[in-house]
Amino acid sequence: MRKIELLNPDGSRNQLQVFGEEHKDRPIIVILPAMGVKSTYYHSIAKILSQDYIAMTMDLRGHGESSIRPSMKDDFGYKEMIDLDIKTMVERLMIQYSKNKLYLMGHSLGGQMACLFASKYEGLIDGVILVGCCSVYYKGWQGMGKFKTLFGTQLIGVISRSLGYYPGKTFGFGGTEAKTVMIDWSNQSRTGKYVLSNDPFDYETALSKLKINTLAISFEADDMAPEKAVENLYLKFNPTSGIKHIHMKNDHPLNENYDHYSWTKRPVGVVKLIKEWIG
Repeated sequence: MRKIELLNPDGSRNQLQVFGEEHKDRPIIVILPAMGVKSTYYHSIAKILSQDYIAMTMDLRGHGESSIRPSMKDDFGYKEMIDLDIKTMVERLMIQYSKNKLYLMGHSLGGQMACLFASKYEGLIDGVILVGCCSVYYKGWQGMGKFKTLFGTQLIGVISRSLGYYPGKTFGFGGTEAKTVMIDWSNQSRTGKYVLSNDPFDYETALSKLKINTLAISFEADDMAPEKAVENLYLKFNPTSGIKHIHMKNDHPLNENYDHYSWTKRPVGVVKLIKEWIG
């Protein structure tokens, strides 16, 4: 593994961890983590992907190798993750690996960031791979799950506004998160729309026009990204987009007891689906 240091326009820093031989004809897959999860959590799947691709991992703002730490004084939202961290990373790779195809692979929140980036900066990447990633709109859940999701996300929004940040470990969900990240997240859960704090860009219109090759992988046992909620995200895209959704039921031959997190520990089945899709 080697590292690529990234300097953002606001002076903050981040880092790409690079796995695999850097052949000019190898596609690049950058893995973006779930909320509160460090990029090291995905090193096992990156190592397997690196047998065929240039696999990379990068922390979301506020975690791991990111120089920012959320607090009452240091706040940011989806906008900063998209316009600073991800944009800086993609532009760096476009220069350093100008001949390679580039895919953003996002788990949960990381996948949402990949989709929003692709809609705002259309044409900079070649595809998105979504694993356990969905719109958090509460109507994507069934029965009482709708009300639990709505209540939980709105409560977290209130806590974040009140404290000026969100202490996820105290409440058993997420890590230490920025206030505005959780406001953006809770607002999208309530409305189903991506209207971001301090960002006038019309993401809903941009998503409806987005044409991008997309692979979505979901798991029957994943209560945090159920099948309908996953559909609610990619169905925002232009209908002519090349979208493939593989919902792995519990009896799927490649399903190794996958849920929202366990797939990263036994990633062979997921990697096989990715390889078949990229071709």
